[in-house]
Amino acid sequence: MEEQQPQKMIVVAAKNIDFGEKITRNNIRLEAWFSEQIPHGLFTTLEDLVVAATDSSTARHAMTSFQVGEPIHASRVTKAGEVAKLSAAIQPGYKAVSIRVNDVLGVAGFVLPGDHVDVLLTRNEKNQAYVDVLLQSVKVLAIDQLSDNRTDQPSVVRTVTFEVSTRDAQKLTLGASVGVLSLTLRNIESTGAERNKRISMNLLGSTQQTATVTNKPSTKAKTITTTPISPKQTKIEPASVEPKYDVIGVIRGRGEQQNYHVIANSSIEY
Repeated sequence: MEEQQPQKMIVVAAKNIDFGEKITRNNIRLEAWFSEQIPHGLFTTLEDLVVAATDSSTARHAMTSFQVGEPIHASRVTKAGEVAKLSAAIQPGYKAVSIRVNDVLGVAGFVLPGDHVDVLLTRNEKNQAYVDVLLQSVKVLAIDQLSDNRTDQPSVVRTVTFEVSTRDAQKLTLGASVGVLSLTLRNIESTGAERNKRISMNLLGSTQQTATVTNKPSTKAKTITTTPISPKQTKIEPASVEPKYDVIGVIRGRGEQQNYHVIANSSIEY
């Protein structure tokens, strides 16, 4: 099988190039490109990228870091004679805006230049707390004063700078004044918009526990109210006693005897 011959040559990094580093013949080289089509923005000759290594007025600088063998793209280097600065890295029509964060709101320092994040806004309104997704898939340009996207070590930062439209810059500025902004780090391949809705305390559930009422016997002593009786109302009846009788026999004219029962110890007159 006949070996395929390279069709074109492109300029790649001959060694690792840091942000802001000057592009010279020492840190770039040509490499074979086996496709007939060369992506727009790539350089095909060293002269296109480096006019004169000793002339600072025509020198280019890296606006992002490059790894060995990585193609040099025009969008990632300055124009001839320009110094590498953040304004040169911003896409046309976009703005750079910074917000203040701490170790928690900044995802513990794991947000780095080149990452994409979602911006959340937490605020209170009429004693009701809620969280909205303010912006999605926002590109991070820099953390503090560091804009080198080759940085891979997390560090706690105080400010994060984003590349956003003018309208989104207004949202960030207003959001920072009315609530608390926090970041969520996206997967490197997740850049699309997602459908989200507001999260409020109602969705978290009530924090108050309902008391369970049980019928338990009361241990509290009962108070009995009595009404005093007036002495005039008080009458003590004597106990009922069965009377005792004596039998007395009486003989009348014809000699017939009649017996009579009389209460004992009573006096009877005849």
